[in-house]
Amino acid sequence: MALPDSTQNPAKFIAAHLSNCTNLSELNQIHAYIIRTHMLALYPDPFHWNNILRSYTRLESPSTALYVFTAMSREGVMPDSYTVPIVLKAVSQVFDLELGRQVHSVAIKHGLEANEFCESGFISLYSKAGEFEHARKVFENKGIRKLGSWNAIIGGLSQGGRAKEAITMFMELKKCGLKPDDVTMVTVTSACGGLGDLGLALQLHKCVFQARSFEKPDILMLNSLIDIFIARIINDDMENQLADWACFVLLT
Repeated sequence: MALPDSTQNPAKFIAAHLSNCTNLSELNQIHAYIIRTHMLALYPDPFHWNNILRSYTRLESPSTALYVFTAMSREGVMPDSYTVPIVLKAVSQVFDLELGRQVHSVAIKHGLEANEFCESGFISLYSKAGEFEHARKVFENKGIRKLGSWNAIIGGLSQGGRAKEAITMFMELKKCGLKPDDVTMVTVTSACGGLGDLGLALQLHKCVFQARSFEKPDILMLNSLIDIFIARIINDDMENQLADWACFVLLT
């Protein structure tokens, strides 16, 4: 890799290279340069550690990302609200629940567990591991919940085969006065597919089109509706199929 000249700030130079890095070989060279020049000792801000963590996670090298996080902790650099979600992504990539619990303890220690992005990350981690009670506990511990946390718990329940609970949580979201976004609606429509309830899926689909204006329909959501319709073709009579298809066309 090219080296920074005397007029360039080394930290900014490295940050730019990390952002533009496209392969592990190049990233390893940059990381080696950082270690060799003791750059992180000169610039100990978590921002620079986060850039390295993010790059290794983005290039699907979670084990190295976790090694960097361990080194960060040993150097006494405290994680921030950006560090924890990145580390949780690496933990999810290696699917190490016990390590995830340790990261959760670190987040609590540093007062980061209530951050929206950290909270969403822990909910997703526990849900993927099938520990829905832990996921719910994280979700319910926060008094004021933002949409990201709702999406995490609804998505975790839906992907974990708990479609009814996912839809119930969606109804609770609506009662709280929050407006669902594309992520919410795709997840809930998918949950409806798990139940085979086209009527409910169409109602939800109509709901999002009434709440927002789209230049074009959301492809993932429409695909979910098509999956439900195909299931109905197999299991229902032709009259209901035609009625459902008519509703689908009108809504899209």
